[in-house]
Amino acid sequence: MLAPRFLHKARNVFSHYSRGGANRLPPFMLLVSSVCYASTNYDITGTWKGYFNSDAGYAKVTMEIEQYEDGTIVGDWTASDGYGTVGGKLKGRTLKFKLVNETCAGRYSGRGSLSKDGMQIKYTLSGSNECNGEISGGGKLYYKE
Repeated sequence: MLAPRFLHKARNVFSHYSRGGANRLPPFMLLVSSVCYASTNYDITGTWKGYFNSDAGYAKVTMEIEQYEDGTIVGDWTASDGYGTVGGKLKGRTLKFKLVNETCAGRYSGRGSLSKDGMQIKYTLSGSNECNGEISGGGKLYYKE
């Protein structure tokens, strides 16, 4: 008997607001909406600096990334030992990407995780190039601008 009364009262609250009974959503609904919205929409457009550590060695890395509304990213990267292009997609906080190494003719696939505050990407990467052969490793990028 307690559950149906609770549900009936909850229906009354929502129907009151849906009929324009305060001309707005209940405050707790606004809070839920903003938390859900903020936690899933990130824009990583900008300059990212960090490092990559692999079996071939350590390299400082800079990426210039542009992100489109659908989460697709494109950009350029430079490292202490090369440069190239990056493309991929950000879904929620998961980044999947491919790098092309134009210095040593190579291709890599990577996966990263964006921090909750959107200021850091922790990633892994593997692939090969003509200079070093097979490479795998990981690193971090930090948002700069």
